[in-house]
Amino acid sequence: MSEVVGCKHEKIYGKDHKLMKMRSTAALTIFALATTASPSSFSSAYSPISLSTKSKLSQTPPIELYQFLASPANWPKIVASSSSVESPDNTKTVDLSRPLRQGQSVNEIFGLPPLFPLSVTWQCVKSVPPTNTKKGRLEFYSVNGVPGIATRCKMNFDIDAINRNNNEGSNLSLEMEYEPQSPLALLATPILTVDNALALKVLLPSVLLETSDTTVPLDKFRSLMGSLYGGWSCACLRLVIWRKSVTSSSWCTSLRITTIA
Repeated sequence: MSEVVGCKHEKIYGKDHKLMKMRSTAALTIFALATTASPSSFSSAYSPISLSTKSKLSQTPPIELYQFLASPANWPKIVASSSSVESPDNTKTVDLSRPLRQGQSVNEIFGLPPLFPLSVTWQCVKSVPPTNTKKGRLEFYSVNGVPGIATRCKMNFDIDAINRNNNEGSNLSLEMEYEPQSPLALLATPILTVDNALALKVLLPSVLLETSDTTVPLDKFRSLMGSLYGGWSCACLRLVIWRKSVTSSSWCTSLRITTIA
């Protein structure tokens, strides 16, 4: 009788049973990465992650766009997830309202401060202003990135004139790259993609044109990114709690996980 009931149950809920197996497999995969894989092995398996975003600003000259992007004080104006910027040593030695020179650094605070603040220290490693004959280039690098989540972060801007004969409009390209040190870095990738697209395609043109309703979309988008980071932070919290609870249990010691080289 029990066998018959079992067969009927399997037949009726077969699809759900398979779905549960798939979810369990995915959960165990994340668990394996979070609890056993070292940062170096995780990084070697999934790095680097590259994101690319392009935008056309037909009414902004390349040199004006270069000066705006090279000045960190402008970043929170166009990046919904960026909360603020500050000098690394908390002094006024670096004027963040002006373009950073090569070798200078800035701390960018993002995420959900003060509840879930994240920060990254960017160093300007290359700063080439655009001219009538060549495109401009900005390179920012952070070797430590966001500790425990991502390292070796890169943020590069290429700025070129749409038409070098009149030099009125600009083509902008953003390339971001980082090496994940945790599954959380993978979870954050879609959020960064949305964040970059909003920054370059919507908020940046609006701020540069100084439209009267600039603050309205920024507030809305900042609320949107806050919700996304809020969900991401909840995933972070759950993953940390899960990791601590499972690693402290006795059966965890008998769990075998094979790392793919």
